[in-house]
Parts: sequence; structure tokens; C-alpha cells
Amino acid sequence: MRFLRRSVALVAIGALLGSGAAQADAGWFEIQGLDGRGNNRAHPDWGTVGEAYSRLAPARYADGVGQPVAGPNARCVSNRIFADGRQNFLSDRGVSQWAQVWAQFMDHTFGLREDTATDASIPWDNDAPMEHVRNDLGSIPMRRSGVVDGVSPHEQKNIVSSYLDG
Repeated sequence: MRFLRRSVALVAIGALLGSGAAQADAGWFEIQGLDGRGNNRAHPDWGTVGEAYSRLAPARYADGVGQPVAGPNARCVSNRIFADGRQNFLSDRGVSQWAQVWAQFMDHTFGLREDTATDASIPWDNDAPMEHVRNDLGSIPMRRSGVVDGVSPHEQKNIVSSYLDG
């Protein structure tokens, strides 16, 4: 509980300083923008809200713009790559669970995509050999990501700053 109170207090202080509601002596520390703009002096637009995610490989769309390519079900590919052989990776002391919570918090702190109304649900086959859970919905609900306006091929949009100020 003490950790939660400290975390909330730090977030509140950061919000006040980042918004300009509280001022600080420039010689003491530098105030960063909450939207990420200007946080990287060499590349002021990197990591800003509303910008495209960085790509490690070129975009690959069926129509060259934004239509997904035909291929195997994403769930099937995931199950093949991350096959765990039904091993239990959870720690009896709760360590792995806290690591997962922290990783999820971090992920949503500097990367959160924009959602659209375009359905892209992933089909689910309860009879697939690598499925170890049952899904009575018949799919995993999912929507296509929002894209940066005026950019072709489509680039997915990050709606939070990519910076974590520790």
C-alpha cells in the first residue's frame, strides 16, 4: 500500500511539473514535456504523442498501403513461437506475477496504440492441437490500429509519450 501511495504522489508531482503548474529553478533540473515533445534534444519529435511507432523492418501490406497480407492465424503463429509445453512459469513466491504486472505497467506507460472501429478479431479453434484453453466466443476480439494521417504506407500511431521519466 505504501508503494502505491508513493507512486501516486510521484505521478501527481510529475503531472504538475510537466504541465507548468509548478515551476522549478532551471539550474536544479530540467522539466520534460508530458507529450514527449522536445524530450530528445537531437530529435525533438521522437516519442511524441500521435507519432508513428518506429519500425524495425519495412511495412508489408497486401495493397502496399494498409490491407493486411494473407497468412496464418496470428494465434497459431504465437502458439508455435511461444510453445511452453504446458509448463507453469509462475513463481510460488509471486515474483513472476509481479514482474508481469510491472512489465504491463511499463508497456502501457510508453506504448499504447490508437484503437479504431475496424474489427480484426482473431479466429479461435478450440480443437487446434496447441490450444490448452477453451474459448466459447469463437474468436479473440481485436480492432485495427489507428494510423498517422497522411502517411503511406500506413504507420500505427502511439497515443502516449514514449518516455519514462525515472
